[in-house]
Amino acid sequence: MISKEKVARFYNKDVYQYNLKNTAGMQVSVLNYGGIITKILFYDKNGIKDNRILAYKDISLYKDNPMFLGAIIGRIAGRISNGTYKLDGSLYNLEKNEKDRHLHGGTVGFHHCFWNADIKEDNRKSILQLRLIDKEHDGFVGDLSVLVEYSLDNDNILEIHYFVETNKKTICNMTNHMYFNLLGSKSNDTIQDHYLKIDADEIAVVDEKTLPTWDFLNVDNEKVFNFKEFRKVGLYGMNTHQQQKLVSKGYDHAFKLNKKSINDISLKENKTGIRVDVNTTEDAVIIYSCNKVDILYDLESHKLKKYKGITIETQQLPDIVNTKEIDKIIITPDKPYDSRTTFRFSLEKG
Repeated sequence: MISKEKVARFYNKDVYQYNLKNTAGMQVSVLNYGGIITKILFYDKNGIKDNRILAYKDISLYKDNPMFLGAIIGRIAGRISNGTYKLDGSLYNLEKNEKDRHLHGGTVGFHHCFWNADIKEDNRKSILQLRLIDKEHDGFVGDLSVLVEYSLDNDNILEIHYFVETNKKTICNMTNHMYFNLLGSKSNDTIQDHYLKIDADEIAVVDEKTLPTWDFLNVDNEKVFNFKEFRKVGLYGMNTHQQQKLVSKGYDHAFKLNKKSINDISLKENKTGIRVDVNTTEDAVIIYSCNKVDILYDLESHKLKKYKGITIETQQLPDIVNTKEIDKIIITPDKPYDSRTTFRFSLEKG
């Protein structure tokens, strides 16, 4: 079931929230602005229903969304070095919206767009389809027809399907920027005691600008980055490795997924018993532990603070546009962008 409510007005346009609900009582709420997921309401093992992702207390903060909470990110997720890239020998200049870098699609990225919404429902799942026409602009080639489909089924599986068609050869690499805290909005604890598991042997090394150097570390030799088995996010500290120091003391790194396990990524929390298993068609995941907190924004029940949430951003590797692997994010009129990520919520009662 999907309900719709008007929650704000940005830029003289109405902002609606669409509430997807299943028969188990799970709810996923999405704005038509930025495709922003504002809520994932889920019962814990004690029968308490709460929001398991970070959300602003004041809906108006989603207008600028300085933390990218829950937003669709595109056309390109992550940072692009020097705000430039080459395509078929031509150099293109993008907006430099983070010092000398391009970040998350720029100031007119998908997270700041109004999306046209359609509702589809059947007995098994509720589907919200968000559509957008993104014209060629600011160094991004081609006009895009973008579809992002959120679906919630009765097995507590949230799927995000990204599908993008273009009229010209161009680049695309999308994700969603939810911050999970499975303890819920009423808790003021960080995610350092959450348990994380990632089916990845390597992480991408970053420099002082948080850009990949295209060197890789094998996690078997780096215990701070070894999440091949469940362990606490903060087990080895958040400031013990030079790579952690470079990203404001924590995690802001791309893990290359092996695609060999049942689940690509899993996150769980023992007090609530909540577990989220993530699977994706993408090759990598960015794990960001909310290291950079300059302003203590009001969240639903507490103020934002360092390590308050953790993102699971499935995508191709950051800045891949400036490597020989650029083909992985090139789309053409005959080859659309087609990406899926699923989040399965469940309870571990032990």
